[in-house]
Amino acid sequence: MQQTAIAGIAESSRGVGDETDMSAHLVVMNPLFRTLILPLLVSLVGVLAAGLIETRLVERQRAEAVARFAVKADQVVEYLAERIGSYEHGLRGMRGVIVSLWPDRLTRAKVIAYSRTRELEREFPGSRGFGFIRRVPRAEEAAFLERARRDGKPDFSIRTLTPHDDERLVIQYIEPEANNRQAVGLDIGSERNRRDAAFKAMRTGRATLTHPITLVQASGKVNRGFLLMIATYPAAEPSTPEAREEAAYGLAYTPLVIDEILAGYEARSGELSLALYDLDDSGRLDRFYASRDADSDATDLIEHRQLHLFGREWLAEIRALPPFLRQLNQTSPRQVAFEIAASGLLLAALLYGYLVARARTRETQRVQARLAAIVSDASEAIVGENLEGMVTDWNPAAETIFGYSEQEAMGRAAIDLIVPAGLETEERHLNESVLSGTPVSQLMTRRHRADGGDLDVSITASQIRDADGRVVGIAKTIRDVSVQIAAERRIRALNAELERKVEERTAHLETALHELADFSYLASHDLRTPLRAIDGFSSLLLRESDTLNEAHGEYLQRVRAAAQHMGRIIDDMVALAQVSRSGFSPETLDISGLADKVVAALRAAYPDDRVEVRIQAGLQVRADAKLAHILLMQLFDNAWKFTRAIPNPVVEFAEEGRELFVRDNGVGFEMAYAKRLFAPFHRLHTSDEYPGSGIGLAIVQRIVNMHGGHVRAEGAVGRGATIWFRFSPDDRSEDPG
Repeated sequence: MQQTAIAGIAESSRGVGDETDMSAHLVVMNPLFRTLILPLLVSLVGVLAAGLIETRLVERQRAEAVARFAVKADQVVEYLAERIGSYEHGLRGMRGVIVSLWPDRLTRAKVIAYSRTRELEREFPGSRGFGFIRRVPRAEEAAFLERARRDGKPDFSIRTLTPHDDERLVIQYIEPEANNRQAVGLDIGSERNRRDAAFKAMRTGRATLTHPITLVQASGKVNRGFLLMIATYPAAEPSTPEAREEAAYGLAYTPLVIDEILAGYEARSGELSLALYDLDDSGRLDRFYASRDADSDATDLIEHRQLHLFGREWLAEIRALPPFLRQLNQTSPRQVAFEIAASGLLLAALLYGYLVARARTRETQRVQARLAAIVSDASEAIVGENLEGMVTDWNPAAETIFGYSEQEAMGRAAIDLIVPAGLETEERHLNESVLSGTPVSQLMTRRHRADGGDLDVSITASQIRDADGRVVGIAKTIRDVSVQIAAERRIRALNAELERKVEERTAHLETALHELADFSYLASHDLRTPLRAIDGFSSLLLRESDTLNEAHGEYLQRVRAAAQHMGRIIDDMVALAQVSRSGFSPETLDISGLADKVVAALRAAYPDDRVEVRIQAGLQVRADAKLAHILLMQLFDNAWKFTRAIPNPVVEFAEEGRELFVRDNGVGFEMAYAKRLFAPFHRLHTSDEYPGSGIGLAIVQRIVNMHGGHVRAEGAVGRGATIWFRFSPDDRSEDPG
């Protein structure tokens, strides 16, 4: 019966999250999951095979790359050692010339003549030239300068890098001089690295390289230059270090720049990068050369090689760059693995498609039977209609809710059967909306029963489609919500009754408050009459003091003081009541100006008091003007009163952290009593010490509360008090100017 509505009911249930749909999906998913097992195994085998092959291929290619990279690294180190070593040959040639001409025939002209016999750029690329460094004792410095100037260099002078008192090691000759003018006359003994290397060369008799330095003729190459030196002796080389150092009269040398030495370095083709480090005496590595991409981490192929070059320890760091790996022409292991895995997944997909197609037919039959059972057992009425609105499906719950049997409902127009008079247009709009592709969810309306009564219902509706996807009808799930609607109506009625009672109680409370305020005012007015009488008659008796003894006069003074004190209390009670009854009309106030007016009134009232008052200018708030004036009068009056015994009283009114405050340097109070300060008639001092009734801060708190703000007190005994307050969270008023 219900088969034509099953698809529509299932679609509607998915739209509202119904449990029926979940059950149907579980029924379908279990066999589908079993169907997945074999394809999953096939795909898993393919993926595992792909991973294994990829791992093996990666290991083999890695070993090949490491081996070929090691060969390349060896070639780089050999190239570097061969290039640096080639300069020793030129250096020894220069030393031979110096030794053969020493001492009398060694002249600038001879050095120039020798230099012209060599092709520097072809034989020794990277060298700036070859020259001679002469040892000059301090005692012979003047004679040396005179000889040097006569030797074709009239402007010859000695220059130092740093002052020192040891013997000179002066560069006398360097050819070609055009590339090295800044070096001529330089005392290399004035710089520690150069000096240490020079004396090491003298003691060992071997070619010696300095620590990386900045050549004076290549100042732009910071710490990228070197001096390669070899000592010259007047006769045969002595056998001991001490004797060699004593006998050496100078050094043949060549200045080098590492960038120029490695200008032809093959790593600049892009396959390898090179970084060079010098190991200093403290064991620290100092990098002095880095080729292009030396800091790149594009690959993890790195080799570190140590070089021993002319007394220095160098470390060469060689990295492989992506072009090196590309030129290996290795097949991508990931690509191979991907192709194998893809083949396995494709086979699994084909197998899965076949198994799903076979299982889906069986599952469809079971699902339809299950949905039919769900429709029959559902507690909601499920009604199917064709495109003409005729009932095609009517489940048992529909029979129960509407009172029509299946035989009575089938084939009849639903709009005539269960739609109350007056709701026909709503029903037509519902059907048109669903048929146009817009599902309806939880439409609250009414429906008609067979017994003539109506009930409140919630309707969910969706399309019914055939096997080809064409719309052939409407499926409606109708839920009886009469009990729920009745409960909501009852709640609304109770809420209305509650609101009415609250309004009545509020009106009664306001009336009582007004009556209480009137009573307080009348009571205070009636109390003043007897108090004035007591005070007046006491005053008259005091005038007749000549007939009274001293004790009686003192009693009368106490009576008058008590009556006057009681009068002030009554006045304060009236003031407190007036604050509560006061109208409330907030506006933007210049509260700095208002404070000025309050202070002026206090100065007029207490002309003998000398109080320093500091008021921050330009403060504005949004508050009731009358209440703000009362608040400031109470705060300033308190500050005035409690600083009266202070030698230099100061009262300050300002803003800090979006709070206003009145601060004084008076007697202060203990913080343990801070909250009790705002209680009416609560005092921390006797009236004999400081007059008053203790109502002032209570008035301040009431005014602040009326504005929706807050007030607090801070203080310390003997260090004054600060009253902080805000009228409301938004009491600050921005200056429109």
